[in-house]
Amino acid sequence: MHCEALDCADEQRTCVATMGGKDAYCDACLEGYWEQGDACTALTVCGDAEYQVSAPTQTSDRICRALTLCASDQYEAVAPTATTDRRCGTSSMCHTDQYEITAPSETSDRTCSALTVCTAEEYEAVQPTPTSDRACAAITSCNADQYEIEEPTHTSDRICKNLTACTEDQYETTAPSATSDRACTSLTLCAEDQFESVPPTASSDRECAPVTQCEEGQYSAVEPTPTSDRACLPVTACDEEQYEVAAPTPTTDRICAFITLCDDDQYERLPPSATSDRACARLVSITAGVAHTCALDDGGRVTCWGIERVRPAESLSDVVAISAGDGHTCTLHENGQVSCWGDDLEGRITPPENLTNVVALAAGRIHTCAVDDAGAVACWGMGGSGQTTPPSDLGPVVGIAAGMGHSCALEESGDIVCWGAEMYGITVPPDDLVDVVAMTAGIYHNCAIHDGGKVRCWGMNDGNQLSVPQHLENVVEISATHSHTCALTHAGGVSCWGWSMEGQISVPQGMEPVVAIAAGASHSCAIDEKSHVVCWGADDFGQATPPPQFQP
Repeated sequence: MHCEALDCADEQRTCVATMGGKDAYCDACLEGYWEQGDACTALTVCGDAEYQVSAPTQTSDRICRALTLCASDQYEAVAPTATTDRRCGTSSMCHTDQYEITAPSETSDRTCSALTVCTAEEYEAVQPTPTSDRACAAITSCNADQYEIEEPTHTSDRICKNLTACTEDQYETTAPSATSDRACTSLTLCAEDQFESVPPTASSDRECAPVTQCEEGQYSAVEPTPTSDRACLPVTACDEEQYEVAAPTPTTDRICAFITLCDDDQYERLPPSATSDRACARLVSITAGVAHTCALDDGGRVTCWGIERVRPAESLSDVVAISAGDGHTCTLHENGQVSCWGDDLEGRITPPENLTNVVALAAGRIHTCAVDDAGAVACWGMGGSGQTTPPSDLGPVVGIAAGMGHSCALEESGDIVCWGAEMYGITVPPDDLVDVVAMTAGIYHNCAIHDGGKVRCWGMNDGNQLSVPQHLENVVEISATHSHTCALTHAGGVSCWGWSMEGQISVPQGMEPVVAIAAGASHSCAIDEKSHVVCWGADDFGQATPPPQFQP
């Protein structure tokens, strides 16, 4: 019989096939079964909480036992197997200087590690717990601009605070230390009458001192500043040869300058004073009337002396020419205008309103004439003899002269034309008088310079006013009035002729070389090369007595 025919499986047994024609048979129990008597019984299966303490045999069942359960303070030191029990171990306890780095589990022990020990430069930033280490941190070091307000402990850091910074108007009264702040105090402010004698430092106050007050006779050479004192110096005293240009002030010295010394050809117009310089001027021309004399300096100033009524009422300036009549005087200014003063009989001191651009003028006894830059002539004043009515055919004129009742003009051609009263032939120049360069008119006579410095006169000769001195030559200036005439030579010599009732033609001896002359009614005057005025002749009104500044 074959295994297929047997029900061995139903009996939980194995079928054994035989050889040699023998029948198959059911033998031992199948795996997982054991023979319990005649029957095959399923082996006991240990549960999840059991382990096999005795292995099954063919004839005995498997023996299981409950696994050991670890207590709460234990862990599974050796895991159970199918045939071994669980082995438990007591969980380790960390020491006081340890902490648990790994917690115990069912199958592992607790792991401990030594707690970190903070060094002397550290503090305990985080305290340890049973399951965490101690955390140390470096103790903070206060920097240079900080100080310690709380010192460090084992469990706390050092606390630093920024040092107080003194402001610009403060200084350090107490220096900071490692554990204390800086103390600042306000800087002292100097008063208005003080200056900073010692400047403040970071750690010292400002020192103030009173500003020096200059004494009488001193001035402040250097004014005080907030940080410097006033410097006082003695006020300069001007020497005898100096004058004060600028007076001292509280902050400036007296300024002195040397007094001007007049040149040899100048006069002292104004004497120096303690506060003004000497004013010097050079006399350039002179004119004489009946009872007065006037001089003109190079500053355009006019000075008159003699009868008071013919002196100018106010100071004149910018004058370039001057001419004196009987009781009046006229001046020509730089702008070509004419001004007159004195007796205004017949309008002799009232020039025509349209008179401009004048280049020459002459004051006669009772009238005045002028020449403009076009060479035209205008006359005003008493004109009863026609002396103020120039001929209509008068050519361009370069010079003019006025007598009493007549006038004469020097034309550009060098010819002389006269008009007015015809007595004594005064309006009829000699036919052979040519190349005239200058001329002058008296009351009833005229004289002219011609032919390289020679003099020729015509008209009335009742006082030898036509008797020109022999050998008179090189004449550069000539002046006639009333009944006498004076001439100036190139060498500076003076010659006078004509009437001499008052000594008006008696030229003083020993005069310095002369640069200008003038003949009045009964006196004569000259300016020498040192700007001195010398007069001679009648002096009944002071007309021959120059002011002190003009006298030698």
